[in-house]
Amino acid sequence: MFTHLLPGEIMGESKASMQWKFYWRNVISCYRVIIKNWPEEIPFKNLSEALSRLQDLEGLLQKWKPRTIFWRSLTNDEFNDMETAHNEKFKSGKVDEPHCHCHSDHGKKRGQPATCPGQASDKISGEDAEGGQVARI
Repeated sequence: MFTHLLPGEIMGESKASMQWKFYWRNVISCYRVIIKNWPEEIPFKNLSEALSRLQDLEGLLQKWKPRTIFWRSLTNDEFNDMETAHNEKFKSGKVDEPHCHCHSDHGKKRGQPATCPGQASDKISGEDAEGGQVARI
């Protein structure tokens, strides 16, 4: 089944943004979706690097609006095939996975990270054991 999805429909948040540098890891692998019908004349990379004219950006937007270009959910088999191909390219050096940089406080203990959009929080609203208010985080 080919589902034409918008970014907010995929990621569960209306302010979702494209992750060009980490497309495989943060988009395909995480959400199991791909972009279909990307124009051949536009390189598939950060649009600030790929396009310099406002006219070209507006033309690309006009293809997204009627969903000529769209997000499509992957089946498990499609994802597994893509993952195998990606791993082979990575091992052979044909694709380079960007590395995350260490934080300046590397090795020091930090507080718990906030939950991701779309995920339930462990913390709930209400009163604590001493009668104080507990806010939802």
